Amino acid sequence: MIEEIYNTRQALLYLTNCSLETVGEMAQLDKRRRIDYERHILIAQSALDLVLKFNIEIGTNTRIYEVVVFNNKSVKQWANSHEHD
Repeated sequence: MIEEIYNTRQALLYLTNCSLETVGEMAQLDKRRRIDYERHILIAQSALDLVLKFNIEIGTNTRIYEVVVFNNKSVKQWANSHEHD
């Protein structure tokens, strides 16, 4: 995937999506360090906030879209919906 990144817009989207992937995987774990989980949520939220600040088109079939449209732009809310019960 990284070979297909040609500009800063694509780079920010890639890193944001990767951060959300990490959060999503951590959310499904039976055991996780809370401090690490919360830190990754904050990193993903910061990346998402930059995507929104710079009005970067997010597409419709991405984790970013899920957070923005279905979870009120909240990575924490999105993560909670993916947590293992």
